[in-house]
Amino acid sequence: ATHLRIDSSLVLVPVHATSAMGATITDLTAGNFRVFEDGVEQRISTFSTDDAPLSVGLVFDASASMSNKIRTSARAADALFKTANTNDEFFLVEFGDKPKLSLPFTVDSDLISRTISRVKPFGRTSLIDAIHLALLQMQNARNSRKALVILSDGGDNRSHLTRGELKGALIESDVQLY
Repeated sequence: ATHLRIDSSLVLVPVHATSAMGATITDLTAGNFRVFEDGVEQRISTFSTDDAPLSVGLVFDASASMSNKIRTSARAADALFKTANTNDEFFLVEFGDKPKLSLPFTVDSDLISRTISRVKPFGRTSLIDAIHLALLQMQNARNSRKALVILSDGGDNRSHLTRGELKGALIESDVQLY
């Protein structure tokens, strides 16, 4: 057997920290971390935060129960787009009685905003099925950081899938859910 030894003065350790509820934690410093190699603590020589590009799926509730909340949801989506960087990509899943992929992945957040502004609330609420459709679309993501953002009043009275079936798919997907 051949042994290989490599000495390196700098090793990158990418970290994505989340709360117990799964929310990303963004205000950490080097003092929040300790790095060990073979049980020996190593000095952290450089620490930086990285605004790596995101692949984001918007799951937008267009059911009748959202009639008086649709403008608030549209403003929330616009606020999200204002924080985006130029390499972020987005897609839009709308749902009422059943989910539909309204726009596949695009870097044009204005296009998604315009599409959302034309939503006419109607029908019952298939939230779980919509999240599942969004997870399937997320398989086309270019970026390793992936998130689904749900804009909904939270009810579901129409889905075919169960919460348990969705939970299993979410765990396997490596997608953050907001």
